[in-house]
Amino acid sequence: MHHQRGAALVVGLLLLLVLTLLGVSSLGGSTQQMRIATNAQNKNRAFQLTESVLGVTIGNIDYTNIRTRQSFGDADHPQYPGSTANVDFLTRSSAAGCPGNSFQYSCVHFEITANGVHQETGARARHVQGLHRIAPSP
Repeated sequence: MHHQRGAALVVGLLLLLVLTLLGVSSLGGSTQQMRIATNAQNKNRAFQLTESVLGVTIGNIDYTNIRTRQSFGDADHPQYPGSTANVDFLTRSSAAGCPGNSFQYSCVHFEITANGVHQETGARARHVQGLHRIAPSP
């Protein structure tokens, strides 16, 4: 009987060690899941910034004076603090007449690219949108 007195203590300590290791490993997994969720949220913020910038830019285009680049910061979009964005214009085609048209209208196709960056996290997003403008010829 004297040889079995410490066996319960050893088994109990081993069981406690196994449970501690399981707890620590699950904590590490939840920390990783939190990082993944935070990165996805930051990426989504950058994407929403580029969407917002594109909407504002397209709504306010001055077709008589198109700049090739516009920059936006906190003052332009206070709902996205710590974010910056650039919008680039590329004129893809410009023709005096549209297809099937006897030069009554002018057609211009733009490719507008918005790049957004959330400065604190470095999350980036890029959004490209085409815009086709048809207007009476001058």
